[in-house]
Amino acid sequence: MNINRPLKIGIFVSIVLFCGIWGLFYLKGADLFNKETRYYVVYDNIQGLVVSNPVQIKGLKVGQVSKISFSDAQYNKLIVEIIIKHGYKIPKGSIAKIYSSDLMGSKSIEIITGKSLEFYNNGDTLQSDIERSLQDQVRLEVLPIKNKAESLISSMDSIFSGLEYVFNKKTKDNLMTSISNIKLTFENLEHTTRKIDTIVTTSNISSILQNINSISSNIRLQNKNITTILSNLGSFSDSLVKMDISKTLLKANHTLSAFDSIATRISNGEGTIGQLVKNDSLYRELKNASKSLDILLNDVKTNPKRYVHFSVFGSNSSIKTKKTK
Repeated sequence: MNINRPLKIGIFVSIVLFCGIWGLFYLKGADLFNKETRYYVVYDNIQGLVVSNPVQIKGLKVGQVSKISFSDAQYNKLIVEIIIKHGYKIPKGSIAKIYSSDLMGSKSIEIITGKSLEFYNNGDTLQSDIERSLQDQVRLEVLPIKNKAESLISSMDSIFSGLEYVFNKKTKDNLMTSISNIKLTFENLEHTTRKIDTIVTTSNISSILQNINSISSNIRLQNKNITTILSNLGSFSDSLVKMDISKTLLKANHTLSAFDSIATRISNGEGTIGQLVKNDSLYRELKNASKSLDILLNDVKTNPKRYVHFSVFGSNSSIKTKKTK
C-alpha cells in the first residue's frame, strides 16, 4: 500500500503539532498522559511564588503551580491554581503553605495534610498559610532587641545628662574632698588596727587573762562560802515566810490610822494640843508675861532699895526683902 506524499506530510505535521502541544503543556506543568486534580488556594501575598513552582507533600513533589491570578479588579486576593498528579488525594483540613525551598529564596508550596478521613474533590479550595521569610524572621527576632537597645540608649542619655548636670565644678570638688576624707578614714582605721594588734600581742592581754583566771579560781574556792550565804538567805526568806507579816502590817496600818486621826484632831484644834496649835492666846499671854517680867527686872536693877532692906544685928546679918506695894 503506497502512501501518497500529502498524507505523509499531514501525518508528520500532526505529530509535530502534538509533540509541540505536549511539550508546551509539560513546560507549564501539565502532563497530558497523567491523571491530574486541580485545587485552588487564596493568598493575600504569594511572596514571589511563580507558575511551575513545585507542590510537595512531606518533601515529595506531587504537583506544581499551574496558574496565578487576582480574585477581583481591586487586587485584594491572589488565587493560585495547583495541579496534583498521580492521583494523590488531599484530606480535608489540609493547608497549602508557601515557604522558601532554598537559600536563594525560591518558593514552593508544602501541603500540610489534615487528619480527616474525607478528601477534597477536584476544584475545591484549600486553606492557605505563608511561612515567614528569613528576613521577616530576623526582623521579628531583632525588633525586640532593637527596641531594648533604643530604650537603653535613651536611658543612658538621660543618665549622662543627669551626671553632667550633677557633676559640676563644685560637686567635683566636694567629691574629691569626700574621697580624700575616705582615704584619711581608712588610714585612721589602719592605724587603729595596728594599735589593737600591738595591744593584743603585748603581755597586757596575758595579764588580764591571768587576772580573770585568778578571779575565777577565787570564786571557785569561795564556792562553799557562797553556798552557805545562799543557804542562809534561803533560811531567812523561809523565816520571813513563816512570820505573820500580814498581821504585823495590819497592826502598823491601824497605828498609822490612829496617828492620822490624832493629827486630824490636832489640825482641827481639838484637845489641849489642838488648842495650843490652833489658838495663839497662850502665846500672847506668855509674851505679855515675859514683857512684864522684863519690866520688873529693869526696875529692880534701877531701884533695888524698893525691893531689898539690909539690917545688921551684931555679928549676924540678915537681908529682908519686901515688895513695895
